[in-house]
Amino acid sequence: MPLWLRPLVTGYRTVHLALLVNIPGNAVVGGGGGVLFTAGLSWLFLPVQTVITILVAVAPVPLTVRVFDVDLSTVLD
Repeated sequence: MPLWLRPLVTGYRTVHLALLVNIPGNAVVGGGGGVLFTAGLSWLFLPVQTVITILVAVAPVPLTVRVFDVDLSTVLD
């Protein structure tokens, strides 16, 4: 890794984790679960940080349903 890129990658690990979980097409490593499994095996993330990161990463969907009062029963039928 180039030296100029190292602080960017290591300083924003949780942001990169949130982006990786949400990127479509990461099925090569098993989707979001595979990304989190690999992140857990690396021992670079604390459990509390990881849970907060995932909560923030997936929050737009439940917030959208709550704010715009989307009825999922009509969408899923």
